[in-house]
Amino acid sequence: MCTSLAYVVIQRVESNLLTPLVMQKATSMHPAVVIASVTAAGAAFVILGALLAVPAAVVCGVLVEELWIERLEEDVNTVG
Repeated sequence: MCTSLAYVVIQRVESNLLTPLVMQKATSMHPAVVIASVTAAGAAFVILGALLAVPAAVVCGVLVEELWIERLEEDVNTVG
């Protein structure tokens, strides 16, 4: 009983705390974004979605930054 309880506690801490923090360091994404993307993609596409959620979120973040934010900065620089 104690072994299975310890396993559940350790697994919860690892999946809800350590994994998002490691992903934040590796991808420069906020842990809440990592958790939300894994949860949403896992709910929609089960195992494959959970595996590909963080890489897909990173790609989306880079696309938004490159296509939208840089254009906004260019517009501000040309106006000012």
